[in-house]
Amino acid sequence: LGNRGVKDEILNYDARRIGGEMRKDVARLLKQKASSFDQATITRVSVAAAPLAAWVKANIRYSVVLEKIKPLENELSQAEDSLSKCNLRLKRCEEEISTIDDRVAGLKADFGDRTREAEKLRARLMMAESTLDKAQNLLGKLSGEQARWKTQVKDLQLELASLPRRLLLAAG
Repeated sequence: LGNRGVKDEILNYDARRIGGEMRKDVARLLKQKASSFDQATITRVSVAAAPLAAWVKANIRYSVVLEKIKPLENELSQAEDSLSKCNLRLKRCEEEISTIDDRVAGLKADFGDRTREAEKLRARLMMAESTLDKAQNLLGKLSGEQARWKTQVKDLQLELASLPRRLLLAAG
C-alpha cells in the first residue's frame, strides 16, 4: 500500500482479472476472517482500511457477475460480428441494386428509342405499301388503257390506209 501507484491501480483495477481460483481464495479468506471485514469492526481499527475492505468485497461480487454474463458478452460479440457482416453484405447488395437500377434505366431508355424508331419505320412502311398499292392499281388501269390504245391505233391505221380511197370516192 505504500507504493506511489497503488491508488491508481486500485481505481483502475479490472475485475475481469479475478479468476475462479483467486475468487475462491479471497472468499475463503473473507469467511475465515469475517469479523475483520465487518464494517463496524474495520472502521474502529482503521478508517482508511474500511473503504478498501468494501472495495474488495464489491470486486469479488462484481467478478461473479462478470463470470455469469461472460456467455452473454460472447454471444453479444458474435451477434455484433454477424451484424457487421450483414451490414457489409447489405451495403454490397444495395450497391449492386443501384447498379442494376442504373442498367435497367439505361435499357428502358434504349428500349424507348428503339420503339420510337420502330414506329417511324412502321409508318414509313405503311406509306410505302400505300404508294405501292396505288402504283399497282394505276398499272392495272393503264394495262387496260394499253389494250384499248392498241385497238384504237389499229383502227386509226386502217382508217388512214383507207383514207385515200375515201377521198377519191368523195371527190369523184
